[in-house]
Amino acid sequence: MLTVEGIHKSFDDFKAVKGANLTVEQGELVAVIGPNGAGKTTLFNLITGQLRPDRGRVVFHDDDISQLPPYQICRRGIARSFQIANIFPRLTVFRNVQVSVLSQQGKSWMLFRPAQKLAVDETNSILESVGLLDKAGNAAGALAHGDQRALEIAIALGNEPSC
Repeated sequence: MLTVEGIHKSFDDFKAVKGANLTVEQGELVAVIGPNGAGKTTLFNLITGQLRPDRGRVVFHDDDISQLPPYQICRRGIARSFQIANIFPRLTVFRNVQVSVLSQQGKSWMLFRPAQKLAVDETNSILESVGLLDKAGNAAGALAHGDQRALEIAIALGNEPSC
């Protein structure tokens, strides 16, 4: 599904990533760990297209995505979250994900119209998959940190194109 093959990235004389390899299969959970300065963020920036590799490649579903811009990589289904929670704290958990789903469906122009009945099943399905369905009516900003991280994943899943 996702393969990083011998990827390299340098900044001037500093080698941030040197020959990294990674394979992630469908449904598999993988962690990238290491001390500060080990190149973890640079690796994720290479995978998501924020940076271009000096050598090597990133393959997603048998397609080389190494030279694609970030928005095209996101449309193919690769999204990321950041260390600081990036949610709408005053909206409910449900609305945070619903906005993401509607945006992916090209219905974001409808956000100023009543949206209560739009993408309800899709939103609930995503919330269930990350374990937040029971907190759908809660304000996102009131969630515990771990639940906010799960909400960020749900938002990213809502942006994932349907395949």
